Amino acid sequence: MRRVTYLFAAMALIATACSSTPGTTSTAPGATTTAVTSAATAATSTTTGGVETPTTTTEGGGGVEGILAALPPELAVLYTGYQGELSESVYADFGPVEGPWKICHSESFQGNPWRIAVTNELERLVNGLKAAGKVSSFELSDSNMDVTLQITQVQTFIDEGCTVITMFPGSATGLNGVIAKAYEAGIPVVTFEGAATSPFALNVDSNWYRWAFDMATGIGERVGEGNIIAVEGIAGHPLVAQQAAGRIDALANYPG
Repeated sequence: MRRVTYLFAAMALIATACSSTPGTTSTAPGATTTAVTSAATAATSTTTGGVETPTTTTEGGGGVEGILAALPPELAVLYTGYQGELSESVYADFGPVEGPWKICHSESFQGNPWRIAVTNELERLVNGLKAAGKVSSFELSDSNMDVTLQITQVQTFIDEGCTVITMFPGSATGLNGVIAKAYEAGIPVVTFEGAATSPFALNVDSNWYRWAFDMATGIGERVGEGNIIAVEGIAGHPLVAQQAAGRIDALANYPG
């Protein structure tokens, strides 16, 4: 349940700290969420879901591109083929929220033992925060892979005044509108195990493309000619799509 701990670390940063400089947030396989700051960026703005968000351009090697270029080779390689988007955080100037906090978790599926184990771990961690007087309540919803229902459930969390919303997004793009509404209401949305493409989501993510690419490459090198059966997870889930892309690209190097 290491990733659940990362998720709660991100939530704690949101609830207790604020930053005065723009940052980018991302994760790599086996790494915790890391916030880094950059200089020499020029900001413009775009509108997503009716909410204005800054868009940065790079000047003199700054911005996200400059940060990635400055990483040590052993870290830079972890971003190879990454399917998500890296950008400056719209939460750079987000202020601390006074507790106790109301934490709301939006599940897209509870039909396998791993998802149930994650929920149990979330509840265990929340109970610890309750005992410390930092959390008032924990709300849970499950859309059972119905994206429209998940949107409705997240909107209910917004209407209820949740302090933070955590999420297993059932779609990489389908929830972007309601995530923007949460941001407009001052409620951060933290996703994990499958990133949302909204600039208003804080994605605790891994490079699943690279993970699958490396695994399929290893199989191709050792098996030679033969047939491979790929058993995928939940159809349409962002993580599954990223893994499929990595596997397909790797096996293209081993025809037959």
